[in-house]
Parts: sequence; C-alpha cells; structure tokens
Amino acid sequence: MDPPTVVVCSGKDCRRAHPDDWADLVQRLDRAGARVVESGCLSICSGPVAVVDAPGAVYGKLRSRKARRDLARAVGGRPRSTRLAKRAVIKDTKAAKARKGALRAIRKAD
Repeated sequence: MDPPTVVVCSGKDCRRAHPDDWADLVQRLDRAGARVVESGCLSICSGPVAVVDAPGAVYGKLRSRKARRDLARAVGGRPRSTRLAKRAVIKDTKAAKARKGALRAIRKAD
C-alpha cells in the first residue's frame, strides 16, 4: 500500500512566517510515514497549511504542537481528533481551490 501523500504549503505565510512550525510539521509527517510534497502558495495564508490526499481535507493554522501531532497521527491511521477537525478548512472556497492546486502538485510529483 502506498503511503499517504500530504501537500504542505511552502509559501511565505506558511514556511517563512512560521519556520519552526513548518519544519516540525514536515518532520512529524515524515515520521508518520507520509509522503510529503511541498507546493507553492495555496492562497489560504493561515499556515502552516497541509492538504491530505485521502480524504482530500485541507487543514490550516497548524501552529500548535498538538495540532501538528494530531495531523501526523491521523495520517498514520488514527482517528481524527476534535482539535484537528477544528483546523479543517474544506468548506472555504479558497480551500477548495487550494485542494485542487495541491492535488495537481501530487500528480506532478508522481
């Protein structure tokens, strides 16, 4: 079975404005066995932002250590926590566009 793919925004508001949070997120996802793909700005600007390939959820404001831990656990197969559910931004129209852009980044990386 292929590892889950997670697209992580590396735009200025995600990577440069929150470098420690961004690096911690990437490291946690890597340890969870996810395939991490960096993308350009996803235009959500509430970073760090991650798009999980399956089920196609977009998560923003992953600034707390616990939120990043919960995402890595969910990618690793555990149920999604309430804390992580609050970070989901899939209802936002920008998030829908971001998800499409992230899925394009996944296809390019394949």
